[in-house]
Order: sequence, then structure tokens, then C-alpha cells
Amino acid sequence: MPNPECFERLRRARNSIQHFCAPEDEDFRSLSLEFIYTIIDPLIFEHFGIFAIEHHEDHHVGYNYVVGVLLRRQLKFSIPNDFSVGEISISEELEGVEDAYREWLLLELDRIGRRDLLNT
Repeated sequence: MPNPECFERLRRARNSIQHFCAPEDEDFRSLSLEFIYTIIDPLIFEHFGIFAIEHHEDHHVGYNYVVGVLLRRQLKFSIPNDFSVGEISISEELEGVEDAYREWLLLELDRIGRRDLLNT
């Protein structure tokens, strides 16, 4: 399983909520995104060819804002070949990210032939 440490944090948080109360020191939004994009996304992409960014609650507006959050939080995600964003600036979202994350994204954009998205 990818990212067992995240899975364990989610498991502990779930047990705390079910049996006692929500832990005060856990950022559930961050934990949820980390769980989806470091565990679920790689698995559903590998086994079914499905991209998690294409399945979220605001699907009617596209995945622009989800991608923006993932970029700011430096979470890697499966990128479809027809990947495109128009509501966010990838360059702006990448301000302050680590070089290794930027390199990962550049490789992914090169893979799908969309490095031009950095100029928007």
C-alpha cells in the first residue's frame, strides 16, 4: 500500500471519532487530501486507469481548484493525458514549493506534452 503512515493516521483519527471524539490536533481536510491522492489515486489509476482529480464534489466546474490545492500542498496526483486548467495559474500555485515537487510536475507535464500550462 502506498503511504502506510497516512493510512495509519487516518485509521487512528477514524477510531477516535467513532469511539470518543474528533482529535483536536488533526487537520482533517489535509489528511483527507493526503489519503485520497497518496493512497487512493495511485491505486485506482494503476488498477482501473481512473484519475481521482476527475471525481470530486465540484465536478461541474472542473478540477482547476482541486489541482491548485494539490499543487500548493505538494501532493502528487495522477495526471490524465488531456489535463488542462484554465481557472488557476500553475506557475503561481508552484510559488514556494520544493524543487523536487516542481521537477516531478515538469516531468509529468512533459510526459503529456503540456509544459505550456506553466505559462498561463
